[in-house]
Amino acid sequence: MINPPSNSNPLPTLPLAQQLPAPDLAHADKALFLHELVKTLIDLRDCTLEQLISARFVLVDTAARKIDSDHRHALRESFQRLLLSECTTPLEVSPDKCFEFPLCSVYPAPSLYLGSIKFHKHYYQNIAAMNGEESKCAILIDSHPKVRFWVRNLVRPDFAFWLPTSSDRFYPDFVALLSDGRFLDAEYKGANIAPEESRDSAEKQTIGQLWEARSAGRCLFRMLTLVNMQAELDGIQ
Repeated sequence: MINPPSNSNPLPTLPLAQQLPAPDLAHADKALFLHELVKTLIDLRDCTLEQLISARFVLVDTAARKIDSDHRHALRESFQRLLLSECTTPLEVSPDKCFEFPLCSVYPAPSLYLGSIKFHKHYYQNIAAMNGEESKCAILIDSHPKVRFWVRNLVRPDFAFWLPTSSDRFYPDFVALLSDGRFLDAEYKGANIAPEESRDSAEKQTIGQLWEARSAGRCLFRMLTLVNMQAELDGIQ
């Protein structure tokens, strides 16, 4: 519980820090954060100690959300600095780390494409599930004269191509091997996406463009939509 304040310590001590789910923080840091939070609520929000004691579990939940938000913000800022060309440790793309089309029949798709379109250049016999718009994009990739093979990329790190983001991993929808040995990664985005998905797409676009720029001409990245996919793929030379 929150102990009542004494004359020498006008703010409550916070053993609730033990219940704060923030594994990256030491207990002393959690206690300090909760201490400052309580101080702010008392000094600036006119909350009483009795109110805070009554709402102590809500207080912990609020503190956990705030710490998580601050942590994510710090990760995004650090990641964005890493993407800058003037970064002291610039990212590098090695052709050795590009997607490899393994000579095997294993393609562990969790669900399969059951549409009527017949694709001729998919590397595996089966194709992972696609919606209608993604299928239209796949048709253009499959029929592109420079595409030798392509795959519907899977969302699993042990059998897929991925790029790092500020918070997770990014698995482009399609990976293709071109006839000249270059790799093409294509991410399809539908027209109706939420604002948070728009921000996510902008980060993916930045990462994909950097990946292409640092690849010494070995890799291409395209962010495709229903409106631009024909022109974007036709523009591949």
